[in-house]
Amino acid sequence: IEQITGSKDYLYKESRYRNIYGKDILLPNLKVNKKLLDTFKSIDFKNDPFHIKHNIKQPDGSTLVCTYAKGGLHAVSSKFPTVYESDNNYILYDIDGASYYPTLKIVNDFFPSHIPEYKPKYVQYKDDRVKLKKDPAMKAEADKLKLMLNATYGELLNEDSILRDYKAGYSITTNGQLILTEIIEDLNKVGVIVWYANTDG
Repeated sequence: IEQITGSKDYLYKESRYRNIYGKDILLPNLKVNKKLLDTFKSIDFKNDPFHIKHNIKQPDGSTLVCTYAKGGLHAVSSKFPTVYESDNNYILYDIDGASYYPTLKIVNDFFPSHIPEYKPKYVQYKDDRVKLKKDPAMKAEADKLKLMLNATYGELLNEDSILRDYKAGYSITTNGQLILTEIIEDLNKVGVIVWYANTDG
């Protein structure tokens, strides 16, 4: 925390919330299945158990079985396990969103409200990591920053952490899952078949 804030001298005031309802943390322009969105809006992420199943029908007749939980989204095709290979009809892509949760955190200002010094340092570390990833010789340094970025995100939901801010933490995971779902639905509309998706990479 000293590295993030640049000081040992700060007053720790944790961000306290009695309830954190989905309707209060979801981004306003999400365009996903209405029933799924309404379910997310009704959940109290601070207090309710959270485990949602949602099926997405795909252009080839398969179903993408999606499981949503407090940590993230895990989705897999109903045809799994099987072997997928590129051929004359399909090209297989494995796409990774670089620094997905850290980017969501920065773009939407999902930071602990009680430590204002946290954001500029975090943004700098994320930008440094993206640059280092381009140089194979700097992989170890890039991996260190990845660990730090992801670990400090996780600390938002750690009840014993000085960074604890449940609203910021659940804002990241909840919106991250639904944005990925929206991407899947948009890909399906143009004929792309998704055989797995995971917010954890």
